[in-house]
Amino acid sequence: MDDKKTPKISIGITSITVILCVLCLTVFSVLSLSTALTERKLAEKRAVSAQNYYRAEAEATEIVNELQSKWNNGEDVFAYANKNGVVVKDEVFFFQKSIDDGQELSVVLKLKNGLDILAWKVVSTADWTPDESLHVWDGEMLYDE
Repeated sequence: MDDKKTPKISIGITSITVILCVLCLTVFSVLSLSTALTERKLAEKRAVSAQNYYRAEAEATEIVNELQSKWNNGEDVFAYANKNGVVVKDEVFFFQKSIDDGQELSVVLKLKNGLDILAWKVVSTADWTPDESLHVWDGEMLYDE
């Protein structure tokens, strides 16, 4: 008789551990790649946003410096302001520089002994619509007692 034993395929604990480690490393590498791509897109958007802001700020600074220079030299500040789209009302100068589709840089200056900056801020120009999908209790009774 043949006492030959047929070879059995046995997967030991070591093989299972290696397979599990490879699987975990693959999942973590895919998650890391996904996170890196998302962070890259966000960084590119922030870079474009910062470039747009600093471009608008440079244009506004140029107008303010030119207004101050005209005032210091005794030239007509109001004529320069009207020529460059600056609104003047009671020696207060208003103008905006567009940053992007939804924001603009708003500048308010007051003419005293020179130009004083009253406001230099980013203002949203996009329409805001509130989310009213969730009913919020307004304090009134919901039913009669």
